[in-house]
Amino acid sequence: MRFFAVLPIAAIALAFAGCATNLGSITPGTLRVVAGSAIPLADRTGMHSRQDDEAWMLLTFSSDDNYLDIAERMQMHVAVNESVCTEGRLVRDIMSSSILAGPPPASLVSASSPGNVPRRRYVYRTYFAMNAPKRAAVGADPGPAAGYDLHNETRDLCIQVRGGNMVGMTVESGVAVLPNAAVRDAVGSVHSSP
Repeated sequence: MRFFAVLPIAAIALAFAGCATNLGSITPGTLRVVAGSAIPLADRTGMHSRQDDEAWMLLTFSSDDNYLDIAERMQMHVAVNESVCTEGRLVRDIMSSSILAGPPPASLVSASSPGNVPRRRYVYRTYFAMNAPKRAAVGADPGPAAGYDLHNETRDLCIQVRGGNMVGMTVESGVAVLPNAAVRDAVGSVHSSP
């Protein structure tokens, strides 16, 4: 009798397994290097534990999709995936970071890097480490085992919002490209500030 009670649940799970929802496009906003110590505690809740003196990239972007509402409604975990890319084609993922709603805190907005985002319906921000060392295996530390360093990267940076849940449902936004020149400018602005 218990076998027949499990059948409807298994059928529902199988119906959703592999079900992918494509979300709209992302409009990239500002890119800025910030010190770990400058990131407000409220923004650190979903971040990997890192040293305060490390450099982080603060990225703002916007979309017509309410990612946090979608995640709650579909009981999914969503994140921003950062990748190096060439001509819009992903070469490899370098990081997966938390998605935060709203523009950056006023303390992280400077005259040279305003917090405004080409406005769409919803504005988001995320932080990801400027580099991650090569490791023997993928673990709890951020970044892939191969490591990366945005200070020396020559390819573009691509971002995409991705999510999924326990029954195999997934969501994916379009891919936004941040040209390597934008990354170089963000890195260079830190070295040229007084």
